[in-house]
Amino acid sequence: GVIAVAGASSHSVRLITPTGGSGQPAPYLVTTAAGVPGSSGMQDGPTSQAQFNSPHGVAWEADGGLLVVDIGNASIRRVSDGTVSTVHKAGDGGMAMPIDISLTEGSGLLVADASTNRILRASAGDSLQVVPMNGELAVPHGVTADPDGNVYVAEIRGHRVVKITPDGEIVTVAGDGQEGSGPGQLNKPAAVLVHAGLLWIADLGNHRIVTLPLAP
Repeated sequence: GVIAVAGASSHSVRLITPTGGSGQPAPYLVTTAAGVPGSSGMQDGPTSQAQFNSPHGVAWEADGGLLVVDIGNASIRRVSDGTVSTVHKAGDGGMAMPIDISLTEGSGLLVADASTNRILRASAGDSLQVVPMNGELAVPHGVTADPDGNVYVAEIRGHRVVKITPDGEIVTVAGDGQEGSGPGQLNKPAAVLVHAGLLWIADLGNHRIVTLPLAP
């Protein structure tokens, strides 16, 4: 029930923890998990001294560790056991501007790189590799995957969400490629999530959440 938040402007990672109290809304406790609020930089080490530069995305690991997309440092960081470490740095696998991450089956990692218009993948502990596909993406801003190995990407400039199949085929699953709010349209989709048999889309420009049933 603990929510992790990447504070891009505060350069810190916060936790929102339910206290178990009563009332509506239920009381929560907000704490700093890592970083020095208001101070940007690149520093590994104890969480209270570590520095980030515009953290943008987070993902919980199975062991309770927290992965963080550190945009300003073009790196993927880990918060675990009171320490911040760098898992992947700029240049790894061609990574230039990581903007979102997602965990896959077997503790694999997906990274959306908004600068190179590529999706990178790594198995647990392995190096980043480019996900092969038979076309190009228009500024990937969000990434997720389903149990069948399909990768879903929110194209913030392409105004659509696409599915990359295991054989590299790119299929449009939402949006018509035109910025808009009409039927079947999206406006700067920024994030995606596979959950409960649905594909959840943060439709940034339209200030809404869109859900679609996953194709069988």
